[in-house]
Amino acid sequence: MVPCGGTPSATPVDAMRFRLSFPRLCRTLTALTGAALVACSGSGGGPAGPDPLSSRDGGASLTYQGQVQDQRSGAPLAGIRVSGGGTSAWTDGGGRFALVAAEGAELTFVGAGYYDRVTPLEGASGSFAIVPRSFDMDAFNDVGRDYSSGTVRWLSSPDVYVDVRAHNFESGQSVPAAWVEQVASLAPQFLSRWTGGALSARSVTVGTTPPTAGTPGTLIIAFDEDASRYPSGASVGVTIASWDTGGVIRNASVRLRFSGLTGDAAAFSRQAVLGHEIGHAVGLAHMDGATSSMMAPVVRTPELTTFDLAAGALLYDRRPGTRADDREAASGLRAALVPSATASSGVICDVELEVGR
Repeated sequence: MVPCGGTPSATPVDAMRFRLSFPRLCRTLTALTGAALVACSGSGGGPAGPDPLSSRDGGASLTYQGQVQDQRSGAPLAGIRVSGGGTSAWTDGGGRFALVAAEGAELTFVGAGYYDRVTPLEGASGSFAIVPRSFDMDAFNDVGRDYSSGTVRWLSSPDVYVDVRAHNFESGQSVPAAWVEQVASLAPQFLSRWTGGALSARSVTVGTTPPTAGTPGTLIIAFDEDASRYPSGASVGVTIASWDTGGVIRNASVRLRFSGLTGDAAAFSRQAVLGHEIGHAVGLAHMDGATSSMMAPVVRTPELTTFDLAAGALLYDRRPGTRADDREAASGLRAALVPSATASSGVICDVELEVGR
């Protein structure tokens, strides 16, 4: 996969090739299980004091109070060293800390069994989750940073528009009502499940007058039977997304080619196609090598795996542009909210959905 840059454009991110295996089709399940980050409150005494061995640098400073949690379980973490601006502190039994540091300093969190996290200091308090080393960060770098060196993601929930026009259907044919109902119902669920609950559909509209392609803040889903829009005759889905140079996704569109997936027996397979494509629309890429993840070139699982859920939650618990392993952009969310030049998305890839009992 090759990231693109430079002038504004929108290039297909993904196309799925669907391999049917009858009579196993009707047994396929693709309902995804949701997972949201668990916020937790610590226990024990007050914030830990600054490390007596630390020092302060000059300039304006503030006393920052926070709590450190496990990214996966939400449990508060004791004994984590928090450093910033030349000072440092340790978290207490409730995961809390207090640190005197210069305004604008970067905080670094270091603890045994956890990946280091670096994030800009903003405000006077906050909570921070750090990732246990049991999590496959190499796989996350593959699926979460495949389009550029940093992550790409939405900052706010998009408006979803389901375009019911029969694009390039045979004369006299219309989009089946069952397809429309299924897509309109599942799209918001997939947005939430892929992002650990960070995104939902700000609105869902079904109609024949969608916003112009590329309209900021929109996710447009259309039904299109034009074979030339897909990389192969067996492909049934393609996603297009655009984001700015800060890694903020501005808009996305999904085209579905469901002609080979008609009837009640194919409902779960259509769901799999939609779920996979929305995974790309929220900023996730394919994973290399053999894997059971929904983002794999061959999708073998009916639901999001534990890794999928953790990867999506991590992506949306960090600022856009977060770099490996866990270094957030110094500009922070405030700067990311300012529109910047558009960097194009980047690849065309075939996906095979394996259907089996």
